Amino acid sequence: PTRSFIGECDVAFWMRRQAHETAMHRWDADHGIDAAGARPIEARLAVDGIDEWMTLFVPRFLLTKGDGVPPDLVGATLHLHCTDDVGPGTGEWLLRLTDDNVEVERAHAKGDAAIRGAASDLALAVWHRLPQADLDVVGDAETAARILDAVHVG
Repeated sequence: PTRSFIGECDVAFWMRRQAHETAMHRWDADHGIDAAGARPIEARLAVDGIDEWMTLFVPRFLLTKGDGVPPDLVGATLHLHCTDDVGPGTGEWLLRLTDDNVEVERAHAKGDAAIRGAASDLALAVWHRLPQADLDVVGDAETAARILDAVHVG
């Protein structure tokens, strides 16, 4: 066991966390040198990064660090959908916000809003590297933006 910002965990937690951190900052460096030529994050790594954001960071920022789910987002749902081939049964999530919980379902399901795009682009969008306008947003784009804005490091 080792310590982390979520309590005790195993070393695999840090291996995963640092893989995503490194991939994101590698993209930042590429983008800083040549915005049009920034290499995408490998799709399977991006999918795992989105999953980590959904299952670890959304609950942490909305339930642990913040004041809870913002009242205007209680009951809101957001579907994220990777459009590239990332393997069967992966690449789609439904986030459901309640007054005291964050529920994540790994499935194709309808939400108030859906954000679709390549896995790399979705990962970059949830971490505020790409604007939502660069992706395909279906449904209530304002709700999608408010959910993404509610989970912000810094």
